[in-house]
Amino acid sequence: MSWAGPEEIYLSTSLASYLDKKLLVLLRDGRKLMGLLRSFDQFANAVLEGACERVIVGDLYCDIHLGLYVIRGENVVLIGELDLEREELPPLMARVSEAEIRRNEWCKTKSQPYTSSQQSTWKAIWKNPSGFYGFMSLAFAILGLFWFFQYARFWREIFPLQNCITLVITLGMFEMAFWYFDYAEFIETGIRPTGITKWAVTFGTIKHTVARLVILMVSMGYGVVRPTLGGLTSKVILVGVTFFVASEVLEMVENVGTVSDLSGRARLFSVLAVSMLDAFIIIWMFKSLSATLNKLQAKRMMVKPDIYRKFTNALAVVVIVSVGWICYELYFKANDVYNECWQNAWIIPAFWRVLSFSLLCVICALWAPSLNSMRYTYSDDASDEFDRDDGALTLIKPSTIPSKDVQSSLEPRPVQANNGASNGDSVMQNSVMML
Repeated sequence: MSWAGPEEIYLSTSLASYLDKKLLVLLRDGRKLMGLLRSFDQFANAVLEGACERVIVGDLYCDIHLGLYVIRGENVVLIGELDLEREELPPLMARVSEAEIRRNEWCKTKSQPYTSSQQSTWKAIWKNPSGFYGFMSLAFAILGLFWFFQYARFWREIFPLQNCITLVITLGMFEMAFWYFDYAEFIETGIRPTGITKWAVTFGTIKHTVARLVILMVSMGYGVVRPTLGGLTSKVILVGVTFFVASEVLEMVENVGTVSDLSGRARLFSVLAVSMLDAFIIIWMFKSLSATLNKLQAKRMMVKPDIYRKFTNALAVVVIVSVGWICYELYFKANDVYNECWQNAWIIPAFWRVLSFSLLCVICALWAPSLNSMRYTYSDDASDEFDRDDGALTLIKPSTIPSKDVQSSLEPRPVQANNGASNGDSVMQNSVMML
């Protein structure tokens, strides 16, 4: 979940103790629902199995099979484990009668128990009025303002790689905006806006795919060491399309799927597919970076290798931090089987978005549009002289011989008997080798 939008509260109870037990649920409209509790979420929405007819409360879930009840938390009045012998309400059930909600204070909930000797405890969680996606939208807006200002200022110096970075920033701004409005409407109405969610998922998947391809092309030296990707273009496109399809399926299952865990195998397959593709792209990135650095160093350049070394260090830090966060995510989910720590679960996906945004900021700082932008672009060897190490050129000392003597010294001379080269030929050969 993510916190965004106007101030509200979430009123939720833990249903972990009722999982896979037969329950009786009373709704506000007077209906009684009986069945096995199969799943639930942080908003006290639940799915009951074993019903005799199809009842769907709310319009969020439209593909529940016959025999399943989808219960929205705000419609529940009573809930408890069913007495199988008498089929009546258990004594531990409580009726919510009044909730005093005050701004900047905790929610004080008074309960009237079903029996005078029992009470139930409710937990109220306050939502921050300015949430994560609000801050991320602001961060992308600031980054976009800086980048587009530089882009408009030095538009004559723009090269293709900077156009790709511009596309990633634009997609990121749209993604954060859609997620913000998605959760804002979810908080306001209690119903997930399917249309906005699909747009947010699609823009996010496109942005993640394009970002990975941009990093991969940077690692290959596109626009800096080589003018085009050549024969690698089709392979890069194939990897990008495959990653987009796998990520789109996974994000749709996680964000637009039903509350019941009926597609666990499909989700597991999608997670494995995306993880394997990510690992393949990362390995390809580092191999390409190594080849690019070797090529730049072989040409004895200074500026371009320095930029690529900084980019390599940043990418290595991101990979190390990602591995550490994956371990923490596995630990978190292993110790929260029943989703009881749902109020902190939003931190896990939020961290990935912050990490990817940080790497994007590094790329923008390294390849920001400037007066010297064309210095980082691809050019043939003859025009790269200014970028080479000046120390390599000092090996050729300026000649002190008059110009006529220099011309005569460069003229062909007969080969000596010992097959050795004359001094003039030695200077000429060294000059050609250094050039």
